[in-house]
Amino acid sequence: MMYRILVVDDEPYVVDSLEEMLADAYSGRLDVCKAYSVEDAITLLDRSKADIVISDVRMPGMGGLALHREIRKRWPACKVIFLTGYDDFSYIQDSLRTGGVVDFILKLEEDDRVLAAVNKAIGEIETQMDHSRALSQARYRLKEAVPLLQQEYWLHLLREPPDSLAAIDLQFAALDIPFRGEEPVLVIVGKVDRWQEDVTWSDKSLLLYAIANIAQELLGPEVRFAQANWDYNSLVWFLQPGDWRKQGAGIEPGDTANLVENKLQEPEGEIHPAHTWGMLRAYAWGMLEAIQTACSRFLKLSVSAAAASESCSWSGVGEKADSLKFILSSEDGSGAEMVLIDERGLYAPKAGVSNPDPANPTPAYEQRFRYKMKGLGLLESYLERREEAPFLAQFHELAQTMEEAPATLRLEFFCSLSVLLLSCINRRDPAVLAPAGISLDKLTDLKLHASWKEAIQYLAYVAGQLFRLQERELNRSQDHLIERLHDHINQHLCDDLSLTRLASLVHLHPFYLSRLYVRLTGNSLSDYIIQVRMVKAKELLAASELKIHEISSAVGYEFAPSFSRVFKKLWGMTPQEFRDQSNR
Repeated sequence: MMYRILVVDDEPYVVDSLEEMLADAYSGRLDVCKAYSVEDAITLLDRSKADIVISDVRMPGMGGLALHREIRKRWPACKVIFLTGYDDFSYIQDSLRTGGVVDFILKLEEDDRVLAAVNKAIGEIETQMDHSRALSQARYRLKEAVPLLQQEYWLHLLREPPDSLAAIDLQFAALDIPFRGEEPVLVIVGKVDRWQEDVTWSDKSLLLYAIANIAQELLGPEVRFAQANWDYNSLVWFLQPGDWRKQGAGIEPGDTANLVENKLQEPEGEIHPAHTWGMLRAYAWGMLEAIQTACSRFLKLSVSAAAASESCSWSGVGEKADSLKFILSSEDGSGAEMVLIDERGLYAPKAGVSNPDPANPTPAYEQRFRYKMKGLGLLESYLERREEAPFLAQFHELAQTMEEAPATLRLEFFCSLSVLLLSCINRRDPAVLAPAGISLDKLTDLKLHASWKEAIQYLAYVAGQLFRLQERELNRSQDHLIERLHDHINQHLCDDLSLTRLASLVHLHPFYLSRLYVRLTGNSLSDYIIQVRMVKAKELLAASELKIHEISSAVGYEFAPSFSRVFKKLWGMTPQEFRDQSNR
C-alpha cells in the first residue's frame, strides 16, 4: 500500500533532504509532498489526505503545534513526527495530550532515526487497519445492514437466476435468510392499487414495510416468508412451508376455509411433502383476503395480488414473478383489491409445449419471451465495461431464445439491441463507422437481412467492432495521459511535481495514478521525474556557464547538496566531476 507523507519546515534544505532520503528509502511506497510553511501545509491538507506529517516544531507564524491541531481537525488518523532543535518538554506534553504524535526527533540525529520513526508511524497505521479487526467491525456493521442486504439479494434473484443451489444456500446462510435452496418456493406478486396524493416517497417505503409485517403476522410461523419491494407499487412474496410436521396433519390440501378460519390445529403424525405444499398453497391463497382486509383497515391501502398456482425452483422465481406481475397489469388485474391465481395452462404454457397458434400468440406465451429480453440490461453493462466474452455469450443465448418468439417480439428485440449499439456508436466520431464496416441502415432495419440468423450475425459483428474500437480508444487515452504527464514534467522541472499535483493535472486520484503509471510504463513516476531532471542537469552542466547551485534550482532542487547526492547516485560522479570531464 502507498502512503502519503507531508514534510513541513521553513528551511528548504531540510525539506529537500528529507524528501530525497524518503524517496530513496521507500521507492514506490511513499508519495512525498513538501511544504515550506504551515500555511502551505494547510493548503495541501485541505486538498488531499496525508497519512504521515513530518513537521518542524518551531516555524515563523504558525508553529508545528498549531499545525498539529489543524491536522487533527481534518485527518484525525494522520500520524505526526516532530522535528526539533530544542529539548523542550512543554511542547512534548502539549502535543501528546492532543494525540496522534508518533515521535520527536532532533534535527541533528541520523537518517536512521527518521526512518525508524516513519516505520513506526506506518506500523501504527497498519495496526489500525488490521485485517481481523476490520473483519470483526465489518461483521458487526453487517448485522445492522442485513435487512438492506437481504432486500438487495431478493431483487438480484428476480433479475438473475442463481448459479447453483449451493450458491443460493451460501447466500441464505450469510444473510440469515431462513429459506432452503434445495426446496421450491411459492411466489405471490402484489401491487398497491393506488396511493393517496399526499403520500411521500419515504411514506411509501414505510407502508410497504408495514404490508410485509401484516402479511408475516397473519401467515404466522407456519410459513417461511420474505417480501421484496420490486418498486414503489409492486412487491413480491416468497413462501416456503414452516414446520408443518407439528402443525396441519389431517387437514386436506384443498380445505382452504378450514385453514383460514382455524389457522392450523395441533395434530399428530407426519405429513407427506405433497400435502405440505398443497396446504401451503391453499393456506396462502386463503389468507390473501385477510391480508387485503388488514391493509385496507389499518393502512388505508388497496392491495391486489396474483399468486402462483404451483411452486417453482429458485432459478425460476424471476420468470414466475414477471408473469404474475404481467397478470396484475393485464385486463384481468385492472380492478382494485383483486386476487388472481395463475392457473397452470391458463396463463402459462407447459414446459416444452409451443404456442398453439403462432399467428395469435397468447399474452402469457409472449410474456415468457419478454422476461428473457430483460437480459438486454446485462448486455448494456457488459458493453460499458468492455467485457466482450460475457457479452457475446449472453447475446447468443438471447438470440437463440428469440428465434422462437413471435415476429413482433423478434422485431422488438432487434430494435432494442440496435438502439443499444447505436447509443454506443453515437458517443464516437462518425468517421469510425466506415473503416469498421458498420452500416447504420443494416443496423436499424431488420428487412435488409435475408434471415433472422443473418440479422443476428450482423449485430454480433457490429458489437465485436465496437469492442475493438473501445480497446483502441482506451489505449489512445492511456497513451495521451502518459504523453501529457511527460510533457508537463519536462516543461516544469523546477516546479511542484508531487504526485498530488500531477494527479490533479489529469483528474485522477494520486494513488490510482501511481498504480496506473507503473502498470503502463513499468516504472514509477518518481523514478521518471528523477531521470528527466538528471538528464537535463547533465545538459546544463556540459553546455552552460550556470553555477551548480543554479542548475540545481533549475531542475527542481532547492538544496544543492541534495541535488549533488542524487546526481552522483545516478551517474556515478558529482556534478563538478561531470563538468570537468565534459570540458576536457
